[in-house]
Amino acid sequence: MAKSLEDLTVDELLAHAKRMEPAANLFQALQSDPSTRETLQRAIKKIAPQTSIPEIDARDAVSAEIKTERDARLALEQKIMERDIRDRLEKQRASIISGSSETTSSANRSEATSPAFSAFVCG
Repeated sequence: MAKSLEDLTVDELLAHAKRMEPAANLFQALQSDPSTRETLQRAIKKIAPQTSIPEIDARDAVSAEIKTERDARLALEQKIMERDIRDRLEKQRASIISGSSETTSSANRSEATSPAFSAFVCG
C-alpha cells in the first residue's frame, strides 16, 4: 500500500516533489493558457463532478437559463406564426367565399359548385 505524504521523510518528500515537477509545470501551463483553460477545467469536472470551479459552474448555469428562455421564445414564435397563417387563410377563404357569392350569376353557379372549386375553397 502506498504511503501518504504525511508518512514520508523529508528526503522522500523532496524526491516525490522532483518527480511531480514536470506534471505540475504542464498543469500550470494548461491552466494559464486561455485556449486550454476551459478544456482542462471541463476535464476536471468530468472526472470529479463535485469539484467547485466557479468559472465553469457560472457559465453552465447561465447557458442553461439562456437555453430555457430561447426554447420558450421559439415555441411562442412558432405559435404566433401558426396563428398568423391560420388567420390569413381564414381571411382568404372568407374573401373567396364572399367574392364568389356576390359575383356568381345563375349561369356561373354550376362552375362555382363544381368539385374542383369546392376542393379549392374547402381545402
